[in-house]
Amino acid sequence: MADKKGLDKETLEQLSTEERQQLKYAKVDHADMPKKEYTPKELEELRKQSEAGEKLTPVEASALREYQNDKRVKAVNMIIQGANDVWKKDYDFKEDKVKMHIEIKYPNVVEMGRIEAMKQDYLGGYGQEVAPVYELIYDTLATIRICGVKIPQELANDNNIYNLEWLAQIGIDFRAWKATFRY
Repeated sequence: MADKKGLDKETLEQLSTEERQQLKYAKVDHADMPKKEYTPKELEELRKQSEAGEKLTPVEASALREYQNDKRVKAVNMIIQGANDVWKKDYDFKEDKVKMHIEIKYPNVVEMGRIEAMKQDYLGGYGQEVAPVYELIYDTLATIRICGVKIPQELANDNNIYNLEWLAQIGIDFRAWKATFRY
């Protein structure tokens, strides 16, 4: 009686231990396998099966990996095309009883230079010598001034900002969002 791999019991018994190990751990070259074109609906079904713990065939797994990579590349490339270049976030600083919504555009190369210059101006040219948290805070403030799309009233005027923790949190979140894109 043949097993799932097409080998019968007698053939398996005739193999040496080394031959069995080679079969067991052999790398399969999927280049020879026939390619199947899957529809997006079929690929979503494969994704659900995979998440449910069902074993996919090598061809199905390969197709699913390709599909997921294509989706990631499209999401990453959106920033390049300008289709998804505005970061939006709602904050609720409960300890200060302040809620705010902020939107900042991803800076282009010219804006990055202006942000760096403004940050150095804020810090009196000592940007390299301050603690990292202050570098983050003033970088965030300069970014808001240069690339802010919707700026909350609490951050609208530099002379009225007293809570640096807000800027630090906004900076951390904005940098994390920026790190998800390619340049």
